Amino acid sequence: MAAHEDRGSTSFISPVRPGVIVKRPAKYKWLIQKIANNFLVEQKILEALGAHPRIIKYLGWQDEPESLRGLLLSEASYGNLQQHLEVNYNNIPLSAQQRWCRQVVEAVSYIHRHGVIHSDLRPNNFLVHATTPTSLDLWLCDFGSLTNEKLSVDGNQLPDPGFFDPNGEWASTTATDIFSILLWHADPQTSDMYEKGNSHASQLASALS
Repeated sequence: MAAHEDRGSTSFISPVRPGVIVKRPAKYKWLIQKIANNFLVEQKILEALGAHPRIIKYLGWQDEPESLRGLLLSEASYGNLQQHLEVNYNNIPLSAQQRWCRQVVEAVSYIHRHGVIHSDLRPNNFLVHATTPTSLDLWLCDFGSLTNEKLSVDGNQLPDPGFFDPNGEWASTTATDIFSILLWHADPQTSDMYEKGNSHASQLASALS
């Protein structure tokens, strides 16, 4: 995450102190209830998941000042994976690519073991952080869209078009998350991330879920 204020689709990200940011709800009149629900979902899920090296660290809820009310989170040193790939794609060593693949699996496996369906797994929602000066690692973030029956929370959202299996059921399941990950591809000419759905990915996602 950047050190300056950044804007998401339903939130603002502002620095609080070195290494800590606050994610606060955007005030769009036509989305107030949806955004409030997303923040409630995210807070409950982060509290339930607890600490894990592949999950963004939740530091609590900040009430004061009112202008900066929101979720206190650890700040990732290199922004999200989408941005990092766009800038550095040709310079990322194979060892880092392989490590990130393992870490994506670790993160998703962990939340699934806790009954959590993320519902929005794309490169933008993995953060790149320098755990050590020589090791860039991934954190999974943005839990406002997800589903968890045990906690009775539902972000009421499916993945964006292209990350969602058009042949699957219109509901968030473990197969939904797995399908999203299977569709990650990088265009070596533009370094842009894109998705390409097919029946094989759909079948594999169903088999692995």
